Amino acid sequence: MSLRASSFMLRFCSSGEAYFIVAKDAKRPFIVSTSRSQTIVTGTEFNVKSYNETKESVTLINGKVKFISNQSQQNAVELMPGQEASISNSGMPTVCEADTMQYTAWRDGYHYFDEATVADILRQIGTSYNVSIECHNRNILSYHMHYVVRRDISLAEAIRLLNKMGKLHARLTDDGKLIVK
Repeated sequence: MSLRASSFMLRFCSSGEAYFIVAKDAKRPFIVSTSRSQTIVTGTEFNVKSYNETKESVTLINGKVKFISNQSQQNAVELMPGQEASISNSGMPTVCEADTMQYTAWRDGYHYFDEATVADILRQIGTSYNVSIECHNRNILSYHMHYVVRRDISLAEAIRLLNKMGKLHARLTDDGKLIVK
């Protein structure tokens, strides 16, 4: 597809995550606009994560982007490869080093969690498999785990691999609810 506009803007209508590879064109920047920020791109590879209940983030894989908070536009930050800019509901951006594997794995067909909490892993399983989760042991939710699985495995296999780690016991009920103890 060929675009002849001076720039191209993509607006997230709700929440989600997207991975972009944008051809270099300084005269026609590519802009990703969310409810909390804008990412201005002139040619790069990056990931945008924008879910309502969590912080919003942009992780740069290659190239260069400018990340601007909608609440505090004078605090724009430019990212270098391997950096992540995030913005919480307060509106102030912060920049830190990022494990880019975490952000490219889903594009390559994997769920990748490194030192993630059980709560984060269960949240992703619930979203990916459209299953309700009931946890009977709140203490395990803060455990940190390394969990990497293909995104196309069955829910039963994902549960088996989660149980194999020995930190929790999960089972699927007959009515399709995931019970975690």
